[in-house]
Amino acid sequence: MRDFISWNEEMADKYNPESYYKNANFIIRYVENKRIRLVERMLIASKRDRVLEVGCGAGNILERIRRGRVIGIDISERMLIRAKLRLSKNEDAILIRADAERLPFYDKLFDKVIASEVLEHTEHPEIVLLEIGRVVKNGGTLLITIPNEPLINDIKKILDRIGIFNLCFKGIPKAMDEEWHLHSFHLGMLKRMIPSNFKIQKVRAVPFWFLPLRFCVLLSVNLQ
Repeated sequence: MRDFISWNEEMADKYNPESYYKNANFIIRYVENKRIRLVERMLIASKRDRVLEVGCGAGNILERIRRGRVIGIDISERMLIRAKLRLSKNEDAILIRADAERLPFYDKLFDKVIASEVLEHTEHPEIVLLEIGRVVKNGGTLLITIPNEPLINDIKKILDRIGIFNLCFKGIPKAMDEEWHLHSFHLGMLKRMIPSNFKIQKVRAVPFWFLPLRFCVLLSVNLQ
C-alpha cells in the first residue's frame, strides 16, 4: 500500500490534474471544464444532502457544489493541500485523506456520491464501487465519469502517425494507460463493474455524443 501511495504522489506531481483546467491547449481545457459543468448539472444536490466526492483531487468539482454538506476524500496529501486552499471559503467542507477502497464512513451515510476520473487510477475499481455502494443511502445517487480510453488512444495514434501529435498535445502522454491510468476504461467496462444494487439513469458523452472522450454516468441506488 505504501508503494502505491508513493507512486500516486509521484504521478500527481508529474501530471498535476489541476493544470488540465488551465492548460494552454484549448481542447483539453474545453473538455475538462465541460465535464465539470456536466457533473454540476447532473448531480442536483439539495441543502440537506450529504455529498461525498471520492478522489476529490484539488477540489475543482467540490467548489462548484453550491448546496449540501460536502466531504472530499483523496489518497494524495498534495492534492488535499490544494483542495484545502481552493475550498477555504467553504467552512462546512470537510477533507479527509483516505483510500477509496476503504472508505472511513458508516453504511448508508451519503445522499450523493461523485467519482469523477478516479476509477482508472485505483488498483481495484470493483472494490471502490462496492465501497461506494455501502456508504450511499438507499434511493441515493452516484455520479461517475470515466475517460473513453480506447477512443482517446486511437485519436492520439492518428495524430502521431500524421506527425502533429506533439504540435497539438505537447507534454501529454501518448497513452495514459501506460502511466497513471491503471485501467483502460470505456463505457462497456464500467457497466460490467457496476454492482447489482445500482441502476443507470443517464449517460452523457463529453464533449459531444459523436465524440465521446469522456462519459458521465448517473446511477441510482435501488431500495433494498
